[in-house]
Amino acid sequence: MQSIFSVDPINNYFIFLLVVNPFTIKINSTQRIELRVDESVDGVTKLRNEIFVLSARKVIRVFEDRCPFHLRRSINIKQIKDPIDIGSSEKLNCFYVSDSEGYCIWKITKEKGDGHKVMKWLTTGHEPDTISVSVDGNLLMVHDSSPILTIYGSDAEIIQSIHLPPDIKDPVHAVETSIGNFIILHSWTKKAEHWSGLTDREKNWVVSELTRDGQEVIRRFIPANKDQELYDPSYISLDSDDRVFVTDTMNGSVILLDSDLEWNQIISPSEELLVWKLPHRLFYDKEKKQLIVGGTLREVMIYTLSQN
Repeated sequence: MQSIFSVDPINNYFIFLLVVNPFTIKINSTQRIELRVDESVDGVTKLRNEIFVLSARKVIRVFEDRCPFHLRRSINIKQIKDPIDIGSSEKLNCFYVSDSEGYCIWKITKEKGDGHKVMKWLTTGHEPDTISVSVDGNLLMVHDSSPILTIYGSDAEIIQSIHLPPDIKDPVHAVETSIGNFIILHSWTKKAEHWSGLTDREKNWVVSELTRDGQEVIRRFIPANKDQELYDPSYISLDSDDRVFVTDTMNGSVILLDSDLEWNQIISPSEELLVWKLPHRLFYDKEKKQLIVGGTLREVMIYTLSQN
């Protein structure tokens, strides 16, 4: 919700308008997938009719995508030294796992029966972290020390390597919108003139939308108050209208931003999320309208959403 003042140019009247968000998200149902007590969730994704949960125990748990979400099988990935994130490609019918310690990306494809082939797909030369996969099957990865956004094609060739604008620091995650722009979760330093004449610098976690060449910031979510501040954001996902879900791990919440990157709402009360230990990774299933959220310990929450 926001307030707007305008002026009647003929009568010089001030007009006060109260603009209400055109929609809110309603949670129709909440389901929980429990893993082993000693398992942490490093990534969640969906491929065809299955949910894939990446465990730090070097295994991928595969669940049915409907209640009661039975475990179908487990994929051992012992050759992956330090699995960090997982992303899937509907177009190529495969998924990818980033390996921080191995400095590489692995590609996993399904074979006959319940078999899977795990192959080293890309050597990165640096520690990869979060990844995402576009509708076209391209893999997106940000490198925070530069910072650079790199886009790889299906043959692991570099399609684009984008040096991000200088005010984008510490990029955490990047995804592609329906029109080919990029949404990036990153830190940003706010500069403000102090009464003494000195410049105050305040670091904020923000979400920016960039043009296809990555050089122009079209819009940016900047917290308007303390309640909107992102404390430790870790991941983003888009719905079919390019609205943005953001996990704020240490705040124990999932936040929804409108497609214009305006604050909309907290999807689920932080008290509930804190019970199942710190939201860390997420995936939005556009067909089923399900938000799949992985916590840092043990559990995956599945929210079935609708628009009010």
